[in-house]
Amino acid sequence: MDLINQLKIDKKYVLILITVLNIFLLVLTYGKYRDFIGKYNNEYSKVKEMKFLLNNRIQTSLKADETSLSQFLKSKNFEVDSIYTGENGIEVKLKQVNPYNLVEVIYELESNGINIKNLKAVDNTGLGKMSVFMVVR
Repeated sequence: MDLINQLKIDKKYVLILITVLNIFLLVLTYGKYRDFIGKYNNEYSKVKEMKFLLNNRIQTSLKADETSLSQFLKSKNFEVDSIYTGENGIEVKLKQVNPYNLVEVIYELESNGINIKNLKAVDNTGLGKMSVFMVVR
């Protein structure tokens, strides 16, 4: 208070000056605050969506053994030539395979946790019907 009395400044003007400076600083930082809140809400919604997807994922019963793979491939209308367990994994031979259906089956197998270690698809007819050899683990 001694400084104010020495400069002969009224208290009312000091309070008005402090209020104006605070309002000015609030106006300057409001844009950055809105950007921060927008980014925060965006990241928060991504985390909530990820949590929802993890909690509601579909549990599948597809396992990497001969019988379940045979049933799965036959349910997808594939002509299974042979399935047997070899030294590298389960070796599957298919005949007359449509490439579009093959892509869908590969995606389903890998999304169920079954790894395809080797894949060989050959179309000797030129009609889009391939013979497929794959090793699954």
